[in-house]
Amino acid sequence: MIGQGFILLASVFAQAPADDPLALARSGQLQCYTPNAAQKTCRALAGYRQDGEAQYINRAQLPITPDGSMTLTTTSRVRIVSGAVCGTIQAEDIAGAELAVAGSAMDADRAAPLLTQIAQALTSIIGHEICTRYVQHGDGLVAEGSMDGTRRPDLDQPVIWVGPSDGYRVSQ
Repeated sequence: MIGQGFILLASVFAQAPADDPLALARSGQLQCYTPNAAQKTCRALAGYRQDGEAQYINRAQLPITPDGSMTLTTTSRVRIVSGAVCGTIQAEDIAGAELAVAGSAMDADRAAPLLTQIAQALTSIIGHEICTRYVQHGDGLVAEGSMDGTRRPDLDQPVIWVGPSDGYRVSQ
């Protein structure tokens, strides 16, 4: 249940032109990572709310189950650094995350052991700075990731911007 797809959390930190990578987020758009336009699914959906000149609150939703019926939603701080969106996933971001089943929030007592498992699965990225730079590749954008200043091609994935009412949902 936990594992595949959590590396997405490490790279769900932005997408757009390098001069202003979150311009579309300020107009309410969401990032859809590894999109399937025919099925309107994403491996992750991320939104941003500005919280200072170059600081944002990132709200990212990821599927826990392959069909997306169980989801994890995290909230974390990110900032723009030299055209990249950077942030550090903290243990408290996972502990304070929301789990939902079929769109309904799971109660805290039931969610706690699952959030502990998720945090254990993410130990390799917790506390490390993840930066995402958005690069045009052909007709689309690719989110190129780095961790602690080291380029990590394994974090790369295609990204599109979608509107909240476009009908996209998370699914593996």
